[in-house]
Amino acid sequence: MLDIKLIRENPDKINELLKRRNPELSIDEVIKIDEERRKVQTQADELRAKRKSESQKIGELKKKGENTDAIQEEVRKIGDDIKALEEKQTELDNKQRDILLHTPNTPDETTPVGTSEDDNVEVYKWGEPRKFDFDFKAHWDLCEEKNIEGNQI
Repeated sequence: MLDIKLIRENPDKINELLKRRNPELSIDEVIKIDEERRKVQTQADELRAKRKSESQKIGELKKKGENTDAIQEEVRKIGDDIKALEEKQTELDNKQRDILLHTPNTPDETTPVGTSEDDNVEVYKWGEPRKFDFDFKAHWDLCEEKNIEGNQI
């Protein structure tokens, strides 16, 4: 799986390398989701900081014997907002992870561009390919011919 930090730092390079593998591949959606996820995380962090400061005010006001019902209600609302943002962040995390899991690794920069194995370049060969005096058969044909079932292997 591609590292999101690497994608953030080099989005154009990653896109270019992925296009070598398949011209239709792109990480643009991952970048959009990541930006939104980070925005949501920042909002949640700001609300947590606000809730903390408001909670401290409640403590100070209670020591003075003052009414804190309005501030407590505000803190509860902040808590609900935080929960909603955390759910949104989890949803975005899962969406981003799903896309990244289905995105192939980038090929090496020296890999030639191509869409099929015909575009591959043979760099070197080692030894001679073995020659057999029989035709190859698929494993399912061999199993049928030898009357072997999958659970017998």
